[in-house]
Amino acid sequence: MVLRLPTFFKAVFGALVVVSGLYGLVRNAHAAELIMYEQDGCPACDQWKKEVGKIYPLTEEARILPLRMVNIHGPQPADLEFLGRNRFTPYFVVIEDGRKIGHIYGYNDEAAFYGLLGELIERVNVGKSGSLRTSPDKG
Repeated sequence: MVLRLPTFFKAVFGALVVVSGLYGLVRNAHAAELIMYEQDGCPACDQWKKEVGKIYPLTEEARILPLRMVNIHGPQPADLEFLGRNRFTPYFVVIEDGRKIGHIYGYNDEAAFYGLLGELIERVNVGKSGSLRTSPDKG
């Protein structure tokens, strides 16, 4: 006996398959993140927010590394426990798939930040391009 689904059910099932596939792509597209550890009263954090923070969400870098800000005096998000606690700010960490890829301590200026961030993005991109997966940063 062959089960024949009406055309309507085939269309609905097909749409569900497509939507679930797109969800997986979107979810995996943000597997890498830029974590910024900050605290109130941090002059370098405030400078970063003024010079970079306002435009960062609109940049290509943000498409690759969405930003998540974490206050060092608040609770540590459960998915970041593997990074340990940090006491210095600003401290930027790039993570991907539960691994630390690299970090940037402090903030001097926009050009230096984007230069260092570009190096970390290269590590993420190399890891996605094939067999040249980089080992996570140990520091």
